[in-house]
Amino acid sequence: MKGKSLFGDLSSKNLVRYNLDFEPVFTSIPAKFFYSRGDVSAFVLSKNKIPVNPYMNFDYNLMNSVSKQVVRIANNNLIKLAKQVWIFSEDFGNLTDGVLFEIIHALKLKKKIKFFKLPFCREIKIDPKSILKINEIKPHYGVACIQDWPTTYLAIPSNLFCMRFFLSKFTLEQRYVPLNPFTIFDYFLMDKVNRDSVISANLSIIKSIDELWAFSPASDGVIAEIKLAKKLNKKVRYFRVVRKKYVEEISSEDFEVEPGLKKT
Repeated sequence: MKGKSLFGDLSSKNLVRYNLDFEPVFTSIPAKFFYSRGDVSAFVLSKNKIPVNPYMNFDYNLMNSVSKQVVRIANNNLIKLAKQVWIFSEDFGNLTDGVLFEIIHALKLKKKIKFFKLPFCREIKIDPKSILKINEIKPHYGVACIQDWPTTYLAIPSNLFCMRFFLSKFTLEQRYVPLNPFTIFDYFLMDKVNRDSVISANLSIIKSIDELWAFSPASDGVIAEIKLAKKLNKKVRYFRVVRKKYVEEISSEDFEVEPGLKKT
């Protein structure tokens, strides 16, 4: 359907309809709860927060198309981006090395840390430092994965939905951290949440990132995201997929939009 975003009714004319005050929250989840990733993201979104959920944003290392080290570098940068870090588990005395390192990294960055007991996401009050005392820690875990990479929001038209992992992989290969709406929320978290909340969270992400990368041909929703990025003085770069095999950066003049639409 031309002129429509996969994310519903978002257009360059109705941006004011959406709440842009959602703050990013990094969700730290032990690997055994990978299957709960959608429920965790829906819970965070219900609190009017952006769920920066690595098990959604990168699925499982983008179908193993990138290394775990690259994903860890990206996640450490996303912790830096987030306003808070929320830890989800059923047993906080037996956390994985990855979760423990994320707590250590969050403390170093002076992030607020909250704990939620699965499966019902019930908040419990715990001192993060006490968690480190009762868990066995490998002190050098993840240290080599602390590198400063810029973050970028991927503005993708719905006709490229099937290439969402490929575009995230391409972004990581450029040493940028992608925040990809088609992976963070998949398809509205299978309608677990209100669609306007998803759109509000996506637009709020644009406030936090360094750049927006727009992919051609742009839908009305992508044009709206470009418009917001420019309003926020974010750098906008333009790309197109060539024969479904590789991505090339193009000028704004060469950037195409769907028939009947106007560029920003």
